[in-house]
Amino acid sequence: MFVIVAFVAGSSYLGGGFFMRCGTHTKVKQGNQANAHGYGNVMGGTQGEEVLFEKRWQRYAAIAAYFCGVCERNMNRDIMATMEATQPTAYTGLKAQKQQKKRKAVAIWLVAGVIMLMIQILLGGATRLTGSGLSITEWKPIHGAVPPLNQAQWQEEFENYKVKASGQYQYENSDFTLSDFKGIYWWEWSHREWARLVGVVFLIGFIYFLARGYLSKDMVAPLVILFILGALQGAIGWIMVQSGLNPDDVRVSHIKLALHFLAALVLLAYTYIFALKLLAAEGQKQSFPALNRLSWILLVLLSVQLCFGAFMAGLRAGPAAPTWPTVNGEWIPGNLSQYGNQQYSGIDRHISNPIGVQYIHRTLAYLIFGFAIARFIVNQKVAGRPEFRLLRRAGRATFLLTCLQVLLGIFTVLSAKNIIPQHFGQYEWLALAHQAVAMCLLLAIVTDLYLLNAKRGVVAV
Repeated sequence: MFVIVAFVAGSSYLGGGFFMRCGTHTKVKQGNQANAHGYGNVMGGTQGEEVLFEKRWQRYAAIAAYFCGVCERNMNRDIMATMEATQPTAYTGLKAQKQQKKRKAVAIWLVAGVIMLMIQILLGGATRLTGSGLSITEWKPIHGAVPPLNQAQWQEEFENYKVKASGQYQYENSDFTLSDFKGIYWWEWSHREWARLVGVVFLIGFIYFLARGYLSKDMVAPLVILFILGALQGAIGWIMVQSGLNPDDVRVSHIKLALHFLAALVLLAYTYIFALKLLAAEGQKQSFPALNRLSWILLVLLSVQLCFGAFMAGLRAGPAAPTWPTVNGEWIPGNLSQYGNQQYSGIDRHISNPIGVQYIHRTLAYLIFGFAIARFIVNQKVAGRPEFRLLRRAGRATFLLTCLQVLLGIFTVLSAKNIIPQHFGQYEWLALAHQAVAMCLLLAIVTDLYLLNAKRGVVAV
């Protein structure tokens, strides 16, 4: 093709020159004849013929240049196609490597978000343990980022607390000074401020990766869902706070507290699964039906257990029975219809009575421990081959975290008798560690289930 176009261009050039020379010779000859016959203004006719030949040459040259340009573009495209055909591995490998770098960058951003969410949940636990959740009585997502800056503003916040959280103030904190109020205010403010920071990190990361082309089409929709879950979590948090802003209650509703906690865990697990999809190769997944069933049982039991753990925190049920292995000397609590001056009936005996809640919390812990042992035995049996190393490690992590969680639960309950009001002591630190390990255990089980999510037929047990 290129040779043909070059030939046409060359022919046009040579032909144009030949015609111009022939034309000049003819014009000279005609001019001589005209002079011989006495004709005048011969030069005028000769110049017109020269202009005609000049335009014709320019047209030939433009056509040749156009075809040469088309030919060059086609040649470049053919060369690239030839390179891809003759070197498919190198070209495809380079493209896949760039794509993998983009996916890894997004995954690191998501893992950072997971860590920040875990810190946020722990700050929420500390806020609950210190009774600080009602110290900020207004929901100001933007303006609330700035704390009180002078004595007058601090006094105004303190007065709002006295009026709007009057139940807690009158029955528990009536002896509070402004300094005492600042102590609980900073816990709640830190919890909300960290939530704002988490939102900013996710938003800036999303905009950056979207602008740089790091997000594929299948990533955008899950990230939008992530933002919706985050906004929903904030709304649930404020609904929970409102439940305690009245003259009758000294704390927020433990049911709404559990809802807030579980919503945070859903957001945490969702973000973690998203990161796993970008980090774990498809070839690392396996199919072990027996392990898969046990992992699902553990996940269901742990979800219920986490809900009752939130009930424990909301009701301050730890000090209600600071003994182990019995519950205040009883293996099975006898009277769940009454605790202190409060009467309970129906399902409230098990979800609102501190003794009933702690008993169920303990029972679920024993069940989870038993299934974790069973899963560990099956895991060692079926995932003992070298190619299942990642799955085997995830299974061991699940078992070890379960053992640690049971021990922390026991020590936390036993330390409840040493609680000192307005002091972050042994009980509070153990309770926070208990909550942190619970989140790690949840993510370990989620990892197990993700690695066991291979197509059927890969491995059958």
